[in-house]
Amino acid sequence: MTANYLTKVDPPVAKTPLTYNGSVQSCASSTAQYQTTDNQQTLPGQYTATFTLYPGYCWSDGSVTNRTAKWEILNASLSDVTVEQSGSLVYTGKPQTPTVFHQATAVGQKTVTWTYSASGSDFSPTVPSFTEIGEHTVYYKAEAEYHNIAVGSFTATIEDSRYTIEFEGGAGAEGSMEPVTLIHDEPYVVANVFTKKG
Repeated sequence: MTANYLTKVDPPVAKTPLTYNGSVQSCASSTAQYQTTDNQQTLPGQYTATFTLYPGYCWSDGSVTNRTAKWEILNASLSDVTVEQSGSLVYTGKPQTPTVFHQATAVGQKTVTWTYSASGSDFSPTVPSFTEIGEHTVYYKAEAEYHNIAVGSFTATIEDSRYTIEFEGGAGAEGSMEPVTLIHDEPYVVANVFTKKG
């Protein structure tokens, strides 16, 4: 009578989670004791690897049935995300749309899509417009395939404008001009005739 002895092997452990990098990734490798299948993937998701013993081996608990291990690949994160107002805006009394500088780097040069909102909801590819003097918050989202959404905000500023109007002439001199807007601490006023009386 011949006794068959099996060599015990510790059950493998899958490397998880992994992060999307655009290349094939493996959660575990085959060895001289067991074969590993369903262990390689590229895209984010949840997967199950299977480990099958070769003849002459058993798991450390004495069993020989296939073992499985769940593993996953997570979305990547956008890097070098920068969003800010480019240039300046001066108050005109009418809605103005700030020019936006934005950049972000995605794995594998995936296309990054930008959307904006003045309220933090109802995002649109169009940058919101503002009328009033001061700082305005613009919310943004940056999205790319197989990446987490990057969210944040930046400040768009409309600057106050100051005008100095000087009239030359002696007492009793009069002058007229096209309508202008005078900006000061109170609500603006519009006038088209200025008279200087001595």
